[in-house]
Formats: sequence, C-alpha cells, structure tokens
Amino acid sequence: MTDYKSKVHNLFATMNFIASEKMRFYGMVTWNKAESALDEVQMPDLAEISALTGGDLVENQDYDFTNMNSYSDLDYTLFKFNGGFSYKLSPTMTFTFDGEYADLTDDQGYVFGNESGSYFMIRSGFNINF
Repeated sequence: MTDYKSKVHNLFATMNFIASEKMRFYGMVTWNKAESALDEVQMPDLAEISALTGGDLVENQDYDFTNMNSYSDLDYTLFKFNGGFSYKLSPTMTFTFDGEYADLTDDQGYVFGNESGSYFMIRSGFNINF
C-alpha cells in the first residue's frame, strides 16, 4: 500500500488580565506549521491475488492511483491573534468586545489548490446570566 508521513508544530500563548472587579482583558497568539506527504501508492496485482485465491475478490475495475501522491501533499502555516475585553455592567449582564486576525499561508497547493488567505473579525455583544 503506502505510507503517510505527517509533522505538525503548534505554539500558542494566552493572556488573561483582571484589571478590576468589573473589567477583564484576554488574548491569544497561535502559530501552527503542518506538513504531510503521501508516498506513491502501490496497489497489489489483482490477477496474482485471484490466482492464489481461486476467484475474484475485487471486481475488475480500473483503479488508478498513480497521481494521488502528487496532489496529496499538505504544507501550510497558520498564524492567529485574538484579544478583547469584557466589562461587567451588573451582576447578571456583561458587555464583551473582541477581535481576531488569522493568516493562512498554503506553501503546497492541496487537493483544491492554493488555499492561502487571511481574515479579520470584530465581535461584540452582551452576556446575560439568569
């Protein structure tokens, strides 16, 4: 058959700072590097297997995996940063505000091609406990 090799490195740091009884700041930085590769697929000879077993174990079809190893390599770097704050308005209601930035660099186009890109998102809202 074939071997699939994978290497993943992940680093992250988090921060949580309580500035007062009502206000809290938080954040995280993440870096992820992943590489994976599939060796060339070696399919067994079906005619040989049929001769040994005395019959067809697998339907006779055209199984072609010759190019699978060329488009199955994975190599990307992901960097993410997020942070925000929360402010307690009352014992049951908290206002939150945070943002996130992510950047994905695809060093090896995977099955669907180059997937590089980045985004920036801002969120805010209220958390109500009852």
